[in-house]
Amino acid sequence: MLQCIRNDAHVSLKIRLRAFEFTWNCPSVQQPDFGVVEIEYTPGKRIVETKSLKFYLQKYRYLNAFNEELSVRILNDFVYYVRPLDVRVTMRQNSRGGIETTCEASWRDGDPFSYTPKRTFQGGWAMLPPGPPEA
Repeated sequence: MLQCIRNDAHVSLKIRLRAFEFTWNCPSVQQPDFGVVEIEYTPGKRIVETKSLKFYLQKYRYLNAFNEELSVRILNDFVYYVRPLDVRVTMRQNSRGGIETTCEASWRDGDPFSYTPKRTFQGGWAMLPPGPPEA
């Protein structure tokens, strides 16, 4: 859960947060992945409390998930708890095997949103079998 403080600013405010030590496990090889998470948002009536965000991100340390899945999960939780006017979550996975991956998930007020946070997380995006896609 993400805790918030009240936004008493009477001006337009844009907030950018970076977590440089984000860690999770790759479900394919059961090995740790490392990367950077950046959250950029325009707050509505709430601003995320950074210590709460730090603990939230640390909970993924030993959990299996693909980074694409995590960018969407973090975005959904952020929208649910913080209720920003807009938000973009960017995940940059450190290079592994010579390939660096960057994923961006975004949402803005007015976009459809139907989400309930899950109490547990075990990843959920499945690997597809090799070969051409089914018609």
